[in-house]
Amino acid sequence: MLALAFHTPARIQTGCRFHSHQGHRGLYRCTQRSHHRFASLATTFTEAVSKGYVKDFGRVLKLNPDLSFGENQTVTVSEIWKPALEVVTATILESIGNAVLAIHVRGSVASGNYFEDGRSDLDLVVIMREHASIQRQRSLRDKIRAQMKSLSEFPPLQVDLRCIKSSHVSRSMSIVLRHYSAVIYGSREPAAPIKLDNSRTFTLAMNIKDSERVCLSAFEIEERASSFELKLYAIQWLCKKCLRALTELALTRTKKYARELVPCFGICSQAYPEYSDALLTGLQVACAHKSSGYAGLNQPDLLRIGLETAQDLVELVEDVFLKNTYGANSESLEYAITKQSISTLSPSLLQLTSQVVEGSLAGLSSWQYSFVNPDGAFSRHSLPRIEIRPGGGVEERPVHSFAENKKRSRLADVLVECTTPFVVRQITDGVDTLSILGKLMQTHLTVACRLSPSNVVTFCRSEHSWITERLWSSPSAIRYLRTPEAVHRLQEKCSLPPLVYKQSQRETLYIQTTTFRSEQLFDFRREKGAKIAQSERIWISAHGTVSSLHYDASYSVLVQRSGKKRMIFFSPECLGELGIYPLGHPLHRRARVNLCRQNSQKFQKFWNSFASSGLEVVLNPGDLVVFPPFWSHYTESLAGKNELSVSHTLRYITSS
Repeated sequence: MLALAFHTPARIQTGCRFHSHQGHRGLYRCTQRSHHRFASLATTFTEAVSKGYVKDFGRVLKLNPDLSFGENQTVTVSEIWKPALEVVTATILESIGNAVLAIHVRGSVASGNYFEDGRSDLDLVVIMREHASIQRQRSLRDKIRAQMKSLSEFPPLQVDLRCIKSSHVSRSMSIVLRHYSAVIYGSREPAAPIKLDNSRTFTLAMNIKDSERVCLSAFEIEERASSFELKLYAIQWLCKKCLRALTELALTRTKKYARELVPCFGICSQAYPEYSDALLTGLQVACAHKSSGYAGLNQPDLLRIGLETAQDLVELVEDVFLKNTYGANSESLEYAITKQSISTLSPSLLQLTSQVVEGSLAGLSSWQYSFVNPDGAFSRHSLPRIEIRPGGGVEERPVHSFAENKKRSRLADVLVECTTPFVVRQITDGVDTLSILGKLMQTHLTVACRLSPSNVVTFCRSEHSWITERLWSSPSAIRYLRTPEAVHRLQEKCSLPPLVYKQSQRETLYIQTTTFRSEQLFDFRREKGAKIAQSERIWISAHGTVSSLHYDASYSVLVQRSGKKRMIFFSPECLGELGIYPLGHPLHRRARVNLCRQNSQKFQKFWNSFASSGLEVVLNPGDLVVFPPFWSHYTESLAGKNELSVSHTLRYITSS
């Protein structure tokens, strides 16, 4: 029999339960706005508890004066879990016993705040001598789930398993293991007290956008679209992540730490009182369940309100994180630098877009590629439902105002007094997609490809230290693939597994490779008064591929060769309200505003003042569009079943 630490249920109340909030109502009261958005929800914490929407449970850790977390606190689990945890421990040791240093159980089972109706999950952390692959962890988790199902006296719990190499335990995980988990095998590491490092913020907040993407995937997978439980679980998971991330971000101010939701809400309400409505709504959504009447909401309203609130909290987490990391005035400073660049257009002030993209050349693959044929079909993605209603179209200029040779137009003839975007129709001939791909395979052994877990491709600086040190979950990644493989991955019936985002049902691939001299559309060799910021590139993507809203610090020229492309432009006056990621961030020049979220609390000024000022254009094969620096733009690739969207681009800066 394994020696485990257990106690009776009565000790849970005295050992873990947070004191009643009757004496702390001022801390947990949610200030009611004059126009509360969701009338059926409780407007104060006390009301939420009295209605049964929230269970008053949890404890707060107070930091020492030197900002350390103090000595480890013993947490033991209820006696009733003894049979289940013995089975779990035996299963783990039988599978990977030689590599195991310790096994922890955390979460509701460790705190005693679990639900007996199957809502809670069994949250396990295994500390190992060596790294465990994702496949190995999945196999072990499946074995544990199978063993748990054989125990009829326990509810059908979900099993959450993490295997961590002992040398890779993060600071935040160390806090959880020492103060919020029970050791069911091995011993708790007798390390020195953890001290808070002000120079580095926890990675939970840093990666909150990736958590949002995972949550949204529950709404995008068609075969799961009818599962209310799956969607609600994803929303509640994201709300919990946000509350815990905000608690961590407030550590230096509040000198308090918590893991359970109620004390997290209390700490966040104290640190961010202006967001108390969203915090209380997020708490009620995170705790909503059938037994409590889903917080007084029907299922469709709960999903709608829950997702809206979760995304508001994500914006809050990201806003606080950026201010903590880059300073409170990072957005205004970024905007001031941008305005100065617009007024002078000096190359020394421009953030050039030509950056060396790092990535290793893909090894020779043994896959057999089925090349595209006229009867084949390419991938198609569903376009996002953006809520922008552009106020007008991009200016159109006649072809005769440019060079007579449509196939190779001199840049000086095209870029004349470019202060706003303009389009020229049919400046060159459109080309069949298959012809372009055939030539690409003849001339390029490999191509640079941007990979994304969704059809919204967010470009980022792959060489940034957050990415190279694996601190930050990048929304996209660069890989150099053999051209036949890249073409095959664009096909609808591609059977190749994901390269980077293993959890994705299918990665989105965006070819972005340089062109050879013989393929270039623009003759730039004799131009004066300008410098190339980014050499001519060819961009190839499937229908529904989206490039999120961003600006370039250079003049841009784009010619559509095959398929179509929809673009929406916003003038530089909008930059101050787009939430541009600051200089030094991997997503610098990208906008945080989401064009699909008109109800965003963070970016209401953009929606009220600038959203309707956008300029829209749909490019057909042979069309050209030119736009100046700092004009933010959003792009959608449009194509028929047997074609792709193919574009050529060139970027330059003035030398004056």
